[in-house]
Amino acid sequence: MLVLMVGAVVVYTLFDPTRYAWMPQCPFRVLTGWSCPACGLQRAFHALLHGRFAEALAYNYFFVFSIPYALALIISSGLKYLEKSEKYVRVVEHPLLARTYIVLFFVWGVVRNIMNI
Repeated sequence: MLVLMVGAVVVYTLFDPTRYAWMPQCPFRVLTGWSCPACGLQRAFHALLHGRFAEALAYNYFFVFSIPYALALIISSGLKYLEKSEKYVRVVEHPLLARTYIVLFFVWGVVRNIMNI
């Protein structure tokens, strides 16, 4: 898993998704013309890796604001085996938090199309 993550960082650091046709495009957007909740994620990731926070926000607000939660999940997966981290892992991996994130993800998909974000 770590190798895939490092590989993704290297690829998205070196290659701008807006300039290369071989980068995957969103099938939902191609078929419907609407933006899915994850549309712009590749471009936002590339912009963040180059320190362009405002540009990343313009591509996908939800992705940028999801990074702290994603980091918390990564940290909790590494801490699961430590005795004193049980409370942290319970909070971060709580089913209610995960469900809330999923609902917000789909709400973002609707809102971004209504507001044309």
